[in-house]
Amino acid sequence: MLMVTKPDPVFEKFNHFGMDIAGIITNVGAKCNHKVGDRVITLRKSGVALPTHVVSKEVLTIPIPVDMNFADAATYTVAFFTVETCLNELAKITRDDVVHTASGGVGLCAIQSAQQIGCTIVVTAGNERKRNYLRSLGLEHVYNSRNTNYGREIRAALDGKGVTVVLNSLTGEGFKETTLELCDQGARFIEMSKMNVWSESDVGKIRPDVFYRIVDILAQPLANWALLGKKLKANLFKEANFAIKPLPYTTFNATEIREAIEHMRETKHIGKIVVAMPEIQKGSAPLQKFSFPLFNNKSTYVISGGLGGIGLEVAKWMVTSGARYFVLLGRNQPKKAAQDKIERICKQENDVRILVEKCDVGNFADVVRVFDECAEKMPPIRGIMHAAAVLDDSTYDNQTWTKYKNVFKNHWSLEFA
Repeated sequence: MLMVTKPDPVFEKFNHFGMDIAGIITNVGAKCNHKVGDRVITLRKSGVALPTHVVSKEVLTIPIPVDMNFADAATYTVAFFTVETCLNELAKITRDDVVHTASGGVGLCAIQSAQQIGCTIVVTAGNERKRNYLRSLGLEHVYNSRNTNYGREIRAALDGKGVTVVLNSLTGEGFKETTLELCDQGARFIEMSKMNVWSESDVGKIRPDVFYRIVDILAQPLANWALLGKKLKANLFKEANFAIKPLPYTTFNATEIREAIEHMRETKHIGKIVVAMPEIQKGSAPLQKFSFPLFNNKSTYVISGGLGGIGLEVAKWMVTSGARYFVLLGRNQPKKAAQDKIERICKQENDVRILVEKCDVGNFADVVRVFDECAEKMPPIRGIMHAAAVLDDSTYDNQTWTKYKNVFKNHWSLEFA
């Protein structure tokens, strides 16, 4: 992103905005083991910005699970390769480490890895919205990255101790000095930034005891990428000891590239920004064959109050917008009119599947039971349309906490299940 918004000589050799690619193979070489139609992800080192087609070596073309959508898949490659290289290969983190990272895509991937190993994690982020998001992940030590006070605050929170591993992307004046001062004896400092990069000798003059390395994932040799690709494939298909989940992202259509860049320039996003290419609609007229479906056909969508008029109309509309798998929740079994409408919805497209579950969404245990059943029978749940309603209204003077809980317990059950 910096190569677009912050022109600098260090970026003159770069012209490949959009390095993570997810899509479908359209052609293969004679000896390639992949086939046309395979759903894959890849990572590129060069080329024009945000292309619609790329040529990739087979060792860098990684298959994705059938129940994973392209937007989720596109969040992985750079972040996973970087974290695997920085934390596991160079820093060799263990559960005894105190890891300092940030809140970008690589930082969020690093947090998952460090959490599963059992490290103590301290994080910095530039605004309160991002810091609140980090706290929602269960992180206790969350600090402001817009000034250098975090160094003093982290030591105070850790009873005078510092950090043992740093995954650094802070470039402003005084930030490296603050972070180096925060390092314990013998800490590992991994530099990921492209700007204001210090050499190993620069760091050695201040902290000769600190292990300091600069990592540019794009400069890695092909053999390293191939090995990282095998590890990522094992992660995607849950063959590794633990699996990194897709990163949060904001999606823009290919027609909204300007808005996507502006969104990133203003640092409004959490995680990644995904630019989605249009999908080809079979049997469409030549000038109307592309679309940007709002929902994807590889995930399940839950509709509470799904057997009522509003819930069924929502399901009908979602099918026209790309959704194919639904779980309709209701307190009772569907009446004939509802059942007839469900059958008509299923006939809108050949691959629509609807699971009807009797469930009181105000009962947390009931919701957990249904979600567990869905995990066995349906693709992963990606969204919830909350159309169930409870009325317990009264004038303001007569409102009570009991009335409030009675209404909102439906929402809480769905959120925390």
